[in-house]
Amino acid sequence: MILKFTGEWTFLSNFYPSTLHYKGHIFRTAEHAYQASKCSTQSEIEVIKSALTPVEAKKLGKSVILPPEWETLKVHNMREILRAKFQNPFLRDRLKETRGQEIRNENSFHEKFWGTSKGEGKNMLGVLLMEIREEIFEEDRLFGG
Repeated sequence: MILKFTGEWTFLSNFYPSTLHYKGHIFRTAEHAYQASKCSTQSEIEVIKSALTPVEAKKLGKSVILPPEWETLKVHNMREILRAKFQNPFLRDRLKETRGQEIRNENSFHEKFWGTSKGEGKNMLGVLLMEIREEIFEEDRLFGG
């Protein structure tokens, strides 16, 4: 089981430097893309895109007014962002190497939607990573990857 996105598993983190294309933009990390997905204006997106670090992008994302339908969009957006992130062949192969292991985003800051804290929580980031991993294996099976 993978419990923390550190060491050899750092690449699983949304903070991992991995340029990706999402909704017509290029982002430095999945975190940048996720935070920008909250935005309702191009200027807000540009501000988050220009953040030098994913920590800064996350902080900026907390200041935007969320769209009314955010709670129904956030998992869909994260799934699409992760699909974009794992188009990178290196990251794709690394994710495939986790086959057979449960991926859990265990944290010490009590975040229980995207991760788990003290073993409790929805672990949606881990769930989505395992889902994307299975999609990759299915694509490889169908298209000979």
